[in-house]
Amino acid sequence: MIRLLTLLSILFSISFSMDLTKFEDRQIMIDEIKAIVLKEEETAKAYEEYILENYDIPTLLELEGASYLGSSFLSGIDTTYFVKLAFDGISKLTYSLKEEVKNDNYLKSLYESNTFRKNSFYSGGKINFIVKDDFAKYIIYLVQNQTAGIDGIIDCSLNLLGVSLSKYCKDGDNIYIYDDLQVNKLMYFYKENFKKGPIIITSDRTLQTTNAEFDFIPKGAVLYDEDGIKYVKTSTGIEEIQ
Repeated sequence: MIRLLTLLSILFSISFSMDLTKFEDRQIMIDEIKAIVLKEEETAKAYEEYILENYDIPTLLELEGASYLGSSFLSGIDTTYFVKLAFDGISKLTYSLKEEVKNDNYLKSLYESNTFRKNSFYSGGKINFIVKDDFAKYIIYLVQNQTAGIDGIIDCSLNLLGVSLSKYCKDGDNIYIYDDLQVNKLMYFYKENFKKGPIIITSDRTLQTTNAEFDFIPKGAVLYDEDGIKYVKTSTGIEEIQ
């Protein structure tokens, strides 16, 4: 029985293999490439959506939840010619084409081009996500630079006796940012205020200019320090408004 099933599997694979020199098979392959790019695009959009809702960077398994891609999302990928989707670093997917397709210059160029892409692009042998939302970009930075051993942006309620256990924490949709020593509060803001303000920042100008967390504040955002002094974020830094 096992030998019979193995033989049937081989025959099935052979019967549906493509001859990429034939016009009909090339058209089928072009459609399959479009489909795999669409899956990569949908993954990129779900990735950003997850970050905005959960303040963390998702795994592919988490994106397969019902709220995002769905459990059947990865089914239907022709693994004869394509690698199953997988993350390959922050905001990146593995390259999907297997050698037979990759060795065809036209098909390779089609897959790597931006013809069907708006939320991703090919570079360095990987598919890179285009994260569009400024707040999502900031969350990615924070997660990558969070206190060692802590995943994502944790609830501030987990801090003890007012001492921050993590550099970054949240209280509902309010985000609190501390320095590397987890002593000085650099800023805090409501999620919806990140792009335009107001953002409350430390009055210590040295901390303002030496911590990269301030670099991600969008240009034009209005800031207030703890003494009520008003600032605006510009292309060159944080400028006090006279």
